[in-house]
Amino acid sequence: MNYFELLDVPLQYNIDLPRLKEKYVALSRQHHPDYHGNKNLDEQNDATSQSIKINGAYTVLKNNAKRLKYLLDLQEVLMDIEKYTLPGDFLMEMMDLNEEIEQLQINNKLTTTTTINNKVNELQNELEKVAAQVDWTKLKEADVINLKENYCKLKYMLRIQESLNTFVAR
Repeated sequence: MNYFELLDVPLQYNIDLPRLKEKYVALSRQHHPDYHGNKNLDEQNDATSQSIKINGAYTVLKNNAKRLKYLLDLQEVLMDIEKYTLPGDFLMEMMDLNEEIEQLQINNKLTTTTTINNKVNELQNELEKVAAQVDWTKLKEADVINLKENYCKLKYMLRIQESLNTFVAR
C-alpha cells in the first residue's frame, strides 16, 4: 500500500492539505499505540507499526518536495536516472556557469549566489508546474521524459548551489 492509499488521498501532486491532515489525525487516533496498551503483544506491535507508517506517510505527503520525489519514485520515473543525459543546451549553459564561477573563485570576488538561487527557484517552479499537470494514475512517456529532465536539471543546479554556498561561507 502506498502513502496515498494509506491516507486515502488522490494520487496527484496537488493535494488538499487540510483533508490530508484530517485523514492523518483520524488514522493516528485509530492506530496510536497508547490506545492498544491493554491488548496482546501482537496487536500492540501491529498498532506501533501502523502508527509509524502513518507518520511517515504524512511527513512525506505534506511536504511538496518530498511528495514530488515520492511520486517520481512510486512511478519509477527515476529508475534509470544514472543513465539519463541532460540536453546539450542545458549542459553548455552549465559549463559556462561553472567557468564563470571558477573565475570568480580564483579572483576571490564571489560574494553572491543570487543567480544560482534564481535558477534553482525557476527550475523548482517548473518541475512543480509539470508535476501538477500530470495525471499520475496513467503517466505518458512524454510526461516521464519531461519530469525526468526537469528533475535532473534541478538536481544539477542544487549541486552547484551547494558547492557555491560552501565557497561563499569560507
